[in-house]
Amino acid sequence: MSDMPLSEDAHLDRLVGSKIRLLRTAQGLSLQELGDGTGLSVGYLSQLERGLSSPSLRVLSLVSATLGVSIGALFPYLPERETEPDGPVMQRDRRPRPIMWRNGITKEILTPGNPASEVNRRLVEIVIEPGGTTGRAPVSGDGEEVGVILGGSLRLTVDGFDYTLREGDGFSFSSSADHTFTNPTDRPVRVLWVNSRDRRRPPPGA
Repeated sequence: MSDMPLSEDAHLDRLVGSKIRLLRTAQGLSLQELGDGTGLSVGYLSQLERGLSSPSLRVLSLVSATLGVSIGALFPYLPERETEPDGPVMQRDRRPRPIMWRNGITKEILTPGNPASEVNRRLVEIVIEPGGTTGRAPVSGDGEEVGVILGGSLRLTVDGFDYTLREGDGFSFSSSADHTFTNPTDRPVRVLWVNSRDRRRPPPGA
């Protein structure tokens, strides 16, 4: 039965999976790091890259946001402008397009990645629309979270403690801490956010 031709959908799944693996390895990310950024399991991501799972729009959005590319960049045959230049700088007109990350939350990558660095670090602007939230389930990962509120008011919960942050307020905590954030107001919130992950640190359970 292995000689049967792939269906069009199965062929597309393999193409998308291969492109995700190509983008991930080009940035020097492990499956664990991609899992930390997306909230998806390593097992699922492995199946996704091998074309054994059909990703939903939500999954594609999470993966593209973590990789710093548009969803269209995950489809090999779609024309896509260069989303990230080589070298240590990223010109404003070369930034990846803002990506819908979670419900009412968009992310825009502001700085290029550096696959050669021992620390995976990027500066991101996050916009949380009124009512936007990461959801009830806490987010956690490996690394450090640092940021400052550029505008609006944000409700941040870290390890069960609630904080209200306003323009000019900053935060810093370990990514492994359970955390959620929500915009309970009627105005958008803008956050300048940095997530840093040490590639030398073994993944949990290693």
